[in-house]
Amino acid sequence: MKPATITGIRIQDFMRISNCEISFDGQSLVVLGGANKQGKTSFTRALEAGLAGKAAEPPKVLRGDASKGRVTIFTSDDMVVDRTWTLDRGGQIKRKLIVTQRGERVTHKVETLLQSLWAAAGAVDPAAFLKLSETPAGRREQGTILRKLIPGLTWEELDREKEQVTAERRDLNKGVQDLEGLLSDLPSYDDAPAERRRIPELTAKLSRQQQHNAQERELAEAVETAEDKLEAIETCQEQLEAIATASAKIRAEDAPIGRLQQQIADLEHQLTQLRSRLAEAERSKAQAVAALNQAQRMAFQAAQTAGLAYTDGLDSELPSHKEKAEQAVTWAKAAARAFEREDEETTLAEIDGAEEHNRQVDGRAKYLDTREKLEEQREAAAQLTRRLREIQAEKDEQLAEADLPVRLGFDEWGITIDGLSIENASHAQQFEAAIEVAFLQAAHIGLVIVREDRLDKAAMAKLECRAAERGIMVIIERVTENPKECTIFVEDGTAEVVS
Repeated sequence: MKPATITGIRIQDFMRISNCEISFDGQSLVVLGGANKQGKTSFTRALEAGLAGKAAEPPKVLRGDASKGRVTIFTSDDMVVDRTWTLDRGGQIKRKLIVTQRGERVTHKVETLLQSLWAAAGAVDPAAFLKLSETPAGRREQGTILRKLIPGLTWEELDREKEQVTAERRDLNKGVQDLEGLLSDLPSYDDAPAERRRIPELTAKLSRQQQHNAQERELAEAVETAEDKLEAIETCQEQLEAIATASAKIRAEDAPIGRLQQQIADLEHQLTQLRSRLAEAERSKAQAVAALNQAQRMAFQAAQTAGLAYTDGLDSELPSHKEKAEQAVTWAKAAARAFEREDEETTLAEIDGAEEHNRQVDGRAKYLDTREKLEEQREAAAQLTRRLREIQAEKDEQLAEADLPVRLGFDEWGITIDGLSIENASHAQQFEAAIEVAFLQAAHIGLVIVREDRLDKAAMAKLECRAAERGIMVIIERVTENPKECTIFVEDGTAEVVS
């Protein structure tokens, strides 16, 4: 079905146009000519602003000092669009829109209706469309414009997801690179022990071992003490025996001394002989007394060493004390023989090497953790890559089913012409593509405006034929001072149809 077309326009005080009324009479190709700054662009901007409203308004709507401007557009389906701009006392523009169809006023969602006629974004200017191909962002915009015109190409969600997935994959790949660099700098410690050494536990273990092993010294000291006590008892016993012997000898010597003294008194004549024997007995007694004193000192010291009280009845108690001391020696030696030392030297060595041990354990753990994170990020990036392929496959599937204009297609960046990206195509190919997009955009209102005239007669004839087939009116702005080259000639702010 052919679109509705514009059959006429009336313009009053809009931009450079003062007053004009034009009927198009069903032309497919209209050449809008005139010298520079005469009002050609004002004429086409009036068409756009009349249909699209504020979105297509120029910065200065009104002509010169005019306080009111007006654009009225007539269409082939009996619609009249009447739009006015009035300057109020405060210098603000007041806008008014009246739309009638078949003589009745349209009051419901008028701007929405006009936007649908104007295909939301307005007519595509082929020259402006081609200029977009000068930048990567412009190329993407070209692709977006064309995709919106092709039924079935629902790429907006796919493109948003692709952009999001691409950004996520870029971040992941950067993370992968960072982790790869970190992993390459980390020693792997393949032979590292499985677990860390817990220094506080080892220190506690060493303390316990040292306390335990201290018992060995205590047992050895107990043996030595017991043996010393036994030896002291034995010494005390020996000395007590020596005391008894000395005492007995003293007692034995006391009787002869008394008799000899008596004999001395009775037998003075035997004095010399008896004195000699007395001196000998006294020397013997002195030796016995010395031996007694020595024995008593040694017995006292031995009793002290053995922890015994040195009393008169000690000699009778010594056998039982000796028996107990012998048992104590036996028990101490048995405990010493049974004692097992703990290896505190090994524990001390473990503590000394714990820092290096733990450094290797921690280094191995960090290496394995980094490697695991790297694999996770690689897999996550691979999943995103697979999703990007799926998105592209969905696009390719839609493209395969879409009714694309002949010779036009898409690549990753935008539009292609005969398989070439648009910026690499010839000027003729580029213009063909721009006109095709403009025709698609003009599916409702049937208007294409070309503001850059580079067409020769053959190209003009071909364009007119294609426009007629589509039911579209193409208006071409041309800089010329010769009215005969034009369909409508604009001069000094007015437009007239060239007869």
